[in-house]
Amino acid sequence: MSEAMIGVAARIISERRAGEPILSRLSLLRSVHKGLTDMIKSGASPQSIRNTCRSLRYYFAWCDREGRLEGESEAFSDFTDWCNHLIDRANGLVKLPDSRAAPLGANPRATQRKDRIDIQTALDLASAVSRTFTPALGIERPIVRFTRLPALAAKARAPYKKSDAISFGEASNFGRFLVQICDQLTVEKVRSSIPVQIELESGHTLTEWCKLKPPENVRALQGLTSVGSRNVVIRDRKLWEEDGTVRTRYTLVNLRIECELLIFLSQTGMNLAQAHSLGRTHFRYQSADSDIHVSAQYKARRGGDVNFTVFKEYKKILQRYLEWLDEFVPIDQDDRLFPFYYPSAIPAEHSPPNFSSVRIKCKKVGLPFVGPQKLRSLRVNWFRVRSSDAVAAEVAQHTERTLRDVYVRPSHPVAASEINRFHAEGEASRSPPAAGDCASSDGPSPIASMPEGVTTPDCLNAAGCMFCKYHRDVSSFDYAWSLVTYQQLKRAELATHIQAPNRPPPPVEAILLRVSQKVTAFAESSAVRGQWIEESRERVTERNYHPFWAASIEMLN
Repeated sequence: MSEAMIGVAARIISERRAGEPILSRLSLLRSVHKGLTDMIKSGASPQSIRNTCRSLRYYFAWCDREGRLEGESEAFSDFTDWCNHLIDRANGLVKLPDSRAAPLGANPRATQRKDRIDIQTALDLASAVSRTFTPALGIERPIVRFTRLPALAAKARAPYKKSDAISFGEASNFGRFLVQICDQLTVEKVRSSIPVQIELESGHTLTEWCKLKPPENVRALQGLTSVGSRNVVIRDRKLWEEDGTVRTRYTLVNLRIECELLIFLSQTGMNLAQAHSLGRTHFRYQSADSDIHVSAQYKARRGGDVNFTVFKEYKKILQRYLEWLDEFVPIDQDDRLFPFYYPSAIPAEHSPPNFSSVRIKCKKVGLPFVGPQKLRSLRVNWFRVRSSDAVAAEVAQHTERTLRDVYVRPSHPVAASEINRFHAEGEASRSPPAAGDCASSDGPSPIASMPEGVTTPDCLNAAGCMFCKYHRDVSSFDYAWSLVTYQQLKRAELATHIQAPNRPPPPVEAILLRVSQKVTAFAESSAVRGQWIEESRERVTERNYHPFWAASIEMLN
């Protein structure tokens, strides 16, 4: 909270414009304040502290509307009722009252809250309040666990998100897009005349006016104002274009820093909060096989050392970025590794960027944006797919159990890889010209006891399939019906044959024997399959042939 907002709040309280103090809440609020202080001392992130304070404001606002919380003894029941209220909001059963005018120094949009929220959002709000209420009430188990919210949120939670469908190929295209922008935004290009054109390999062109309006959108340049006003605009635009510093080119500088930060996250696997707080100093590189260990020491005010491992190819990109950064933001002006420039409304130092520039550019070229968290997950799963869980856990600096619990999700790329591996290790199956399936991946192969004169397996003739070692039975009634019908077809062919004296038996006789053996073996393999064969024989007796062979039999009759 800013100093201005704290001053406004203190003035409102001192003037009693917030109402009379509710002294019965004092004991609970002291415990809550102690809980927040303990969170800060334990190293909780500023974002977590802000989220907890915001959730507490939502909770006490509900208490004020409902006339709740007369003392610490009622806090547990009031909290449970508030959780039920959040569940009703998630089910669309609650309409919030109109928000009052935002106080001085507050963001008006921040007071506009939706009536309906997601059940996971409801759980997040309740969990934030529970973190301070649980120790305050002297309860060991988080009080949110005594409500219905955890079970409802777990029930509604999808096994995977739509963003999990992003493949490694799409992520690779996103990374190539980032590298192309970095390649284009050289020192000379950033300081060149406005507008700056960023040419991409896909054929798209990104145009950046660096906060200047195009001439056709400026009234003074279209003759719609006085000559004096026009001259002033021309002079100011010329001065802006000639000033090639970060003051006028900060949109381009921030765009490249965003791209470099995303590339850095994808290469190192760091959290966004960690990478955003890194200091800029001299990096030391040490080769290790195909990787490079990078180490550096922070300045005293940032504390500690930083060590990470990257691929060798990234070393040139990192060094090139550091040299480029020195041209616009010297280290004596800002020693951050990713020093975003804000001309106004400067966010808190610990507030990470939202990558708005990259998001906008991705939307223009039709690429899906891959955020820091997804990049980290993709990096870990990339190592899982190409190596093992043990290697991926080592890369992510976690145990294998943490890897499975946190990172491993039903993932489209991982599932596709596992399915491909399964089929590669197992038998391939395709439709042969005869009844059944074919397990061959490299052509037919005859059985050892193949009689002379019969058709050699060639994947074209159904008779050849009966003597191929890759022919497979199928446990289904349709296969039984087709096999028995094919047996009838061979009987009809044998009946039309006229045997000449002193001649060997026709090949169809051997084929019929082989098919009959298959029918008998299939019927004896199980009681159900035996019933299928009996039903198929009855159909054939009734001249109800399988459609695959029916026309051939009718031609012989």
